[in-house]
Amino acid sequence: MNRSLTDRWKAGQAPFDGVTLSVSEPLPISDLSAPLTSSVTELFRCYGEENLSKIRDWHEHDGFINDSTPSSWNELQTFVASPEALATACTGETYVSLGFFPRSYSFYFRIYVVENDEPTHAATHATFDLTCKREVVDLLQISLDQKLCLSSEPAKTYFDRRDAS
Repeated sequence: MNRSLTDRWKAGQAPFDGVTLSVSEPLPISDLSAPLTSSVTELFRCYGEENLSKIRDWHEHDGFINDSTPSSWNELQTFVASPEALATACTGETYVSLGFFPRSYSFYFRIYVVENDEPTHAATHATFDLTCKREVVDLLQISLDQKLCLSSEPAKTYFDRRDAS
């Protein structure tokens, strides 16, 4: 996270005053691309007028505070468009996610692609979480495939539990 996201998480401010929707374990990226595309489409419907930033999120690795860079809806949509594209979201670091958020901090969407230790280093599994207001999480939880084993919990609790700093 960057300094602003970290401060907002610790203070329980948006988006960390909402709910986090997540998968319980890494899933094959071939199973995640379509649900992630649906999720991004819904986020765009709700927040598409906002510009996005992207960040390498070290929250679960060692808590390193990182700087964000400008991004776009097109970039986020490209990452989730296919299993091959999703594999490119791999940061190459253990428990370092690729995160996207708007300037308003109305949501925080993270993708973690697990780097494979095999000689090819081909990424085959990933997780994601989405932190935002409950209404959006509820819509997504209903519309996403039930085989994803989704769960939701208060966002601050979720991030407190995963803090590695």
